Formats: sequence, C-alpha cells, structure tokens
Amino acid sequence: MRNAVHIADKARHQFCKEHHDVSPKDIRIALSLGPFGSILAPMQDFGGIYPPPYGPRAYSDSDENTTSFGDDIEGKNNSIDALTRFHEDRLRVFTSDKETWDKVDFVAFETVPLVREVEAIRQAMDNCKESIRPKPWWITATFPGGKYPETRQPGGNHFTASEVANAMIHGDDNTPVPNGIGINCTGLKFVPELLQDFEQVMDGDKKPFLVLHPNGGGGFDLSTQAFQEREESDRWAEDLASLVNEAKGRGWNKIIVGGCCKTGPGDIKALGEAM
Repeated sequence: MRNAVHIADKARHQFCKEHHDVSPKDIRIALSLGPFGSILAPMQDFGGIYPPPYGPRAYSDSDENTTSFGDDIEGKNNSIDALTRFHEDRLRVFTSDKETWDKVDFVAFETVPLVREVEAIRQAMDNCKESIRPKPWWITATFPGGKYPETRQPGGNHFTASEVANAMIHGDDNTPVPNGIGINCTGLKFVPELLQDFEQVMDGDKKPFLVLHPNGGGGFDLSTQAFQEREESDRWAEDLASLVNEAKGRGWNKIIVGGCCKTGPGDIKALGEAM
C-alpha cells in the first residue's frame, strides 16, 4: 500500500520537470482511505452492510439486509471497536514508515457509509495522535440516491445528512475533529440539499473546510450495482462550480472540489474553466 504514495510522489516530480512553472509544493498528495466496506465482496462502501463484528450480519442475496444493530448496544459498541482497530491498523501501515508518511499532505477518509464508522475513524485518529506528525485530514460520506445507507433501526428511517455531519464534528468525548468534512461518491443533483443539512449543525462561522467530490453520470443503481449513463444535457462542471460559489457565500471559505466516479480529465478541466 505504501507504494501508492511513492508512485504519486514520483508523478508529482515528473509533472514538475515537464512544467517548470510548477513546484512540487504546489501539488498535494491525499492519502485516500476508504471504508471497511471497500475490502468486502461484494463491495459495501455504498451499502454499509458489514459482517460481524463490524456489522450485524454479512450481505445476503436471499435474506433481508440491514446496516443497523437496532437496540443491541453491545453489538454496536463492539462494531465501533472493531472498525477502530481496522482503521488504526491500516493508518499505521503508512505512519510507521517515515519516508512514506513525509510524502503525504492530507489524509482522506472517504465514502464512509455508517455513522458508527465515522465515530471509529475519529477514535482511530485519536489512538494514533501520539505517534504521528499531524496532517490535515477529512471525512466524507456517501449518499446513494440522496440517502445515507445507515438506518436507525432495521428497515427504519435513514440517518439524515445533518446527523452524519454532527457525528463528524461533535461528540461527547474529546476525540479529534477533522479539519474538513464533506460529501463524495454521490449524484450531484442531491448535493445542494445535503449540504444545507450539513450546515444545520455548524457552529456559526466556525466551519471546517468543505470537500465535495460528486459523481458524474446518471447516478448509481444499487439494485444493479452499476452507474447509469450520463444525459446529453449534463452540465456537471458548470453546476458544481455554481454550487461551490454559493457555498462560499454561505461561509465555506475553504473548499476542496473535484470529481468521483464517472468523472474524468475532461470533466476536471471543464470544472477548472467554470470556476
């Protein structure tokens, strides 16, 4: 896994050799760490259906699936502990090697589908704080079809975007607060309303930096596990640039913006021009 960081650093320096007006310091490397669900088969970064002890039960093609422990408090707490160990162990793969860690500029926990996994990530960062040189870091959540994957009770209502944001920046303990929060791997048409829900739990003008990496295309179909094709009238770059400008007007002073699934170099170039 460390090789990915060194490959990115090599690409950074190669780009600077070809573009003499750019310094390596102008190009930042984000260590993108997905959720536990990204290592499962089928992948559960969109669904959040995790096997014990990480979740109530593994994904099934025949039985009803759930993301919630319901009233099982012990199961939920064991899940948070297991997810904390997973994220801490993976993080230490990078922090334990100084040459690798020095090349990382940001740590990005992305596509997180569960509130309890948000809590686990913050706990993992707390467990590592004594042994690592701090880096700016963020947590972003995914909202397939505009809804958060986790429900309060099996088959019940989904956690709202404001509840997800609250888990990212508030809490009853002293676990670290990320420098940034946001939304990724979500259809752009859902982001404006989700972002307004995020803003409900912000402390006045004291906002973290905002990270927006919406999907391109026509959205992700959970039933077929496939992305829909983009419509010809799609204005992804222009609409995202407009959203960013509106967010700035509401007090988000620092914004990291880009694309997630179904976006490519052409989309990012168009986004830069629209900005």
